[in-house]
Amino acid sequence: MNNTEINIRPMEPADVPIVSAIEQQAFPHPWGEQAFYDCIRVNFKCWVLEIPCSFRANESTVGINSMSSLTESEVDINSICSPTESEVDIKSICSPPPRSGGGDGGEGAVREIVGYAIVMTALDESQLLNIAIAPTHRGKKLGKYLLSWILAQLKATGTKEMFLEVRVSNMTAIHFYETLGFEKIGIRKGYYPLDNGREDAVLYKLEQL
Repeated sequence: MNNTEINIRPMEPADVPIVSAIEQQAFPHPWGEQAFYDCIRVNFKCWVLEIPCSFRANESTVGINSMSSLTESEVDINSICSPTESEVDIKSICSPPPRSGGGDGGEGAVREIVGYAIVMTALDESQLLNIAIAPTHRGKKLGKYLLSWILAQLKATGTKEMFLEVRVSNMTAIHFYETLGFEKIGIRKGYYPLDNGREDAVLYKLEQL
């Protein structure tokens, strides 16, 4: 789709039900809804990606997303990338109330939230906590657009580095991050939950945003 149709804006409390619905469809170990409210409350950098409601992606496509296993009771700085673990289609949902005008996509365009990202910053460093694109809108390079936009925003405000973690089994996401310049710097043993046991995480770093 045309990049001029994409709008990225700060996440608001009213967006959380939609964001949480995408989260539940996208990941086998999703965040609880309260986690998103908490991230907004503590002033993490939280964004949503919107497109016009008339746009529909090919439901058979699969894209990239990643998230961290943050529970309602603890902030665990993870990044679980699971682009292929869930192929369940999520219905297109327009933001309540529907947003119109005021951004790319033309006057009067009604928008739907199809992606989101959460970043924690400290001094000149940042940590990607959660990033996801709704399953039915994958394969359109929206994830790459969102992360590239975030990196540009962080660079403009003085951030020099970004860190993230990804499951060792998630080769698609690993390739995605490496194509953006992230470099492997370590392994975190037993970092992610599994239905039976734990899974290691690969720690990545991007320097000089």
